[in-house]
Amino acid sequence: MTITLVSAQTGDRVPGHELADPDCPEVPGLLDRADVQEFMDDNGYGPDDPDELMCLVIEDNFQNVPDGYLMLTIRRPKTTRHRNGEVTMAQVTAHDALTYSLRREQSQFSEEAERLAKQAAYIAANPPADGRKASGDITRLIQEATFLLKRAVTIEAGLEAVGLMNTEASSTER
Repeated sequence: MTITLVSAQTGDRVPGHELADPDCPEVPGLLDRADVQEFMDDNGYGPDDPDELMCLVIEDNFQNVPDGYLMLTIRRPKTTRHRNGEVTMAQVTAHDALTYSLRREQSQFSEEAERLAKQAAYIAANPPADGRKASGDITRLIQEATFLLKRAVTIEAGLEAVGLMNTEASSTER
């Protein structure tokens, strides 16, 4: 089961149900998860900002969310209820864990890249005043850009690993 939370504003048109909507499907334990709490806090969802909405999208409907919205996608293992009443869960695979981790990493990477671009624009628009050198600003900018490039390489390696896992899984199924 795939669950996606979408951060939106009042008036936005996104699929799913707002969490406060009485028709919103109940997902036990969802709001208790640390990653969900962090996502909601990072996006200002709560009683202090009534214009911030958090929409719950079930299964693959997240593909209908327009580009530009921040999303948190969670894959919950499917459960099976056996005749004897026992409930078992499907195991989370390395592929699932790596895919989830990469999505978070890509989201954080995008935020860092935007912040770095704004910082570069600020430095370009504000030349140093008397007694101040630009070299410190530029040095910090280069350090952050280097760190960002290292993260990009790590993400690329992760994507390659997921691709190899997909290839192996498809060849094993044959």
